[in-house]
Amino acid sequence: MKASFFELTPMDTLFFRGSQPMEAGQLSQRAMFPPPVSVFAGALRTAVLREKGVSFAAYNRSENVPQEVLEAVGQSGAPAPFSVVAVLLKQDGVVYAPAPFGWFVDRTDRPDEGKDWSGKPVLRAALCGDDLAKSLGIKVSSGAPPLVSVNDEAQTLGGTWIRWEALGRTGDWKLEPGDLRLPGELYAEECRTGISLLDEQGRPTRNVQTGKLFSATHVRLKEGVSLVVGIAGNSKEWRGLGFGERGTLELGGERRICGYEKCSLEMPSVSEATHYVALAPVAVPVDDKEILPAVLCSGKLQRTAGWDLHKKFHKETVSWLPAGTVFQSNINGQCVGIGR
Repeated sequence: MKASFFELTPMDTLFFRGSQPMEAGQLSQRAMFPPPVSVFAGALRTAVLREKGVSFAAYNRSENVPQEVLEAVGQSGAPAPFSVVAVLLKQDGVVYAPAPFGWFVDRTDRPDEGKDWSGKPVLRAALCGDDLAKSLGIKVSSGAPPLVSVNDEAQTLGGTWIRWEALGRTGDWKLEPGDLRLPGELYAEECRTGISLLDEQGRPTRNVQTGKLFSATHVRLKEGVSLVVGIAGNSKEWRGLGFGERGTLELGGERRICGYEKCSLEMPSVSEATHYVALAPVAVPVDDKEILPAVLCSGKLQRTAGWDLHKKFHKETVSWLPAGTVFQSNINGQCVGIGR
């Protein structure tokens, strides 16, 4: 799979919300990070329209929109002709990817810094065979469970960030200094409190409403940290977004400004891969019969909703498998092969 990569540098905090309502008196929810790929796809499509001088009204009506723009971002209301295949973080020149949930280390404690994991062998989960499950007295309702053999306690690397090149390692290997970063080493979560400007009927006003406080969680990237987003075309005819080498775009809630610059990055490659990891959240359709059965190890499902600019109505709630989910097959042709 070939992908184009863009490095995004936010000018302020970033706000990515899930499907939770933001009502007066609501407690702050944890930020959804990495955010779903739809956030980046929308930001990229919008940036192309701005750079090409196409108004949103004209785009929604498909009036006087240059063909090159439609080829780059697709028709309004239709899926984009490209996919966001990786959401990465870059710190001081080193690129980190969401660590696979199917990778573990054997230890009883969970350190505060990634360097404290150095020297630990990386253990990979594998499906438990029927004979082994029977001998261990294991009974589950969803097929053979994944198992990993440890002496103390299996700590998943899922939810952490691992050096980009480490995804291509095979065989027995140990974490080296700089291989792993915990979330707190790359970004911080900040609780922000606001006050409603809507009246009792939900109409906007210029006056603050007494007692209608709400809170939200923003993400602030640490000094020297930026986002790296990989995109790939969904068809052979797709010729790219038509971006310049650098520019600005608006990302996430509250339309935070980010600088972007095209960068060079090679996808890791493992010959004869047995498992595959998603480097960005994966949407799960309501009637799914292929994605979930292929999951080997994953974190909790996340849910999002939002506003549909084309339909001018609420979007349907979507469930996402988090970045770092490990599959037994390349479910969408956009996962990265990793060795056992």
